[in-house]
Amino acid sequence: MPGGQAGAWLAVIITEAFVVVTVVTLLWPGAINAVFGQSYSIRSSWGVSRVFFEWVTLGSLAVMITVGLAFWALGERKRRAGLLGITVTVPGPAGDESARQ
Repeated sequence: MPGGQAGAWLAVIITEAFVVVTVVTLLWPGAINAVFGQSYSIRSSWGVSRVFFEWVTLGSLAVMITVGLAFWALGERKRRAGLLGITVTVPGPAGDESARQ
């Protein structure tokens, strides 16, 4: 791996920084602009009020989180029931068959 473990950590930190900046920018437009002293108006950029924009944005986020939690709960139920995946039969070295998951 180029850069070793330090390079891997640097790549992770840079990627996470991009994710955080993107989330802040998408959920609260103008927040990053304010840090740099620039003005931003949702009404002039999007033609809607800030309240409407935030409701739509945060409502969409809530729906995505709810769907993610629903799939997690479904998977957790299956995991607790022992349904972890498919079973594939692979011949062993002596010709006997052993099951692997």
